[in-house]
Amino acid sequence: MKKLAILLCTAFVAVSAFAQSTANLPLSVVVEDLPQPFPTNAKVQLVNKINQMLTSNGIASFDAFSGFFITANANPVEKNVIAGAPVQISQTLEVTFYIADYYRQTVFATYSVTAKGVGETEAKSYLNAFKRVNISNPEAKKFIETGKAKIVNYYNTEAENIFAKARQLAAQHNYEAALFELSSFPTACSAYAKSIEVGNEVYQHYVDYVAQQALQQAK
Repeated sequence: MKKLAILLCTAFVAVSAFAQSTANLPLSVVVEDLPQPFPTNAKVQLVNKINQMLTSNGIASFDAFSGFFITANANPVEKNVIAGAPVQISQTLEVTFYIADYYRQTVFATYSVTAKGVGETEAKSYLNAFKRVNISNPEAKKFIETGKAKIVNYYNTEAENIFAKARQLAAQHNYEAALFELSSFPTACSAYAKSIEVGNEVYQHYVDYVAQQALQQAK
């Protein structure tokens, strides 16, 4: 029980400190394995691009799955073989990024871009195309800002319901789940400060519960 108490306290303090140093947004990076003919490490390239896009816009991805996620898929649209020594393969990809709400099956924002890559093998041409995906233009920035605004709006609208759920979980002694609900509030949300207050309230309930359990065992 003591280990759990330390874990809960550390986790909530870490979330608060993290939120003060960067844009805290409950946005998970989720990318499925790409089908053939994409090489096996193409997924890594896409994940890297998404993380770069978030970082360049002052956002750090959410470690746990909150229900809000950013993903991408890629489709080959053109392939050409360039004669020479050695022969080169040119691939053109259409890459589409999405920010969506998993539980409500709603897409908040999309951003599509084409990129061309050339390599001595088909795999290299795909990977070189991924490297050329542009994530630094105004359209990419607007994509992130639109998704962020809709997530923040959700928390502004649902704040009281989330607080009620967290308190109910705490009343059932499910303190970890309660703190998780509260830790996902974006810093830009108008109810962010209150989420910290409710989090401290939940943690105090946990401390009192542990003390009560210890007292009963002592008796």
